[in-house]
Amino acid sequence: RLPSSSRRLIRGSITHIAERKRNEAIASGERRVFEKIAANAPLPETLGAIAEVIERVMEGAACAINLLDQDSNCLMFGVAPSLPRGFVAAMDACPVGARYGSCAAAVFLMRAVIVADIGSDALWEFRREAAAIAGLRSSWSLPVVASNGVVVGTIAVYRREPGTPAQRDQELTARMSQLASIAIERRRS
Repeated sequence: RLPSSSRRLIRGSITHIAERKRNEAIASGERRVFEKIAANAPLPETLGAIAEVIERVMEGAACAINLLDQDSNCLMFGVAPSLPRGFVAAMDACPVGARYGSCAAAVFLMRAVIVADIGSDALWEFRREAAAIAGLRSSWSLPVVASNGVVVGTIAVYRREPGTPAQRDQELTARMSQLASIAIERRRS
């Protein structure tokens, strides 16, 4: 209430707290992941917690984390809690290469790969149909790199509409990639 010469006034303030809530969700999720790592939880459980953080914070996103089999040079299914099982099966044991999807290209090129439209991008030439059946239209992937510089897997985010990720979503994915690296290295050691 504000004093006024002729009447009572009330001042109100509205604060947009979405960014704060997003940051709290990320921090809470990271704590859960570190707790799982410290407790030596099974790798799929830890990777699932990482995927959960991404899916909770990025509205409409589905996350997948794959492991690289060094012997066969193929990406093997790790976790993908929200992706259709048919798509996961089609992407399992995917060879590393430039035309087998975002994850295979990220390992092949050793960098982040952003595909704004799976339906027309050459990087999805050999897996385009699987993505179309699953209703996936865009994706971005990062290689998960161990402390010795060796790629041990990938982390990918898929959406049902074409487009590119916001900078803050790319930053979150990079942070989660580092957590995945820690979890995978710890499990392998």
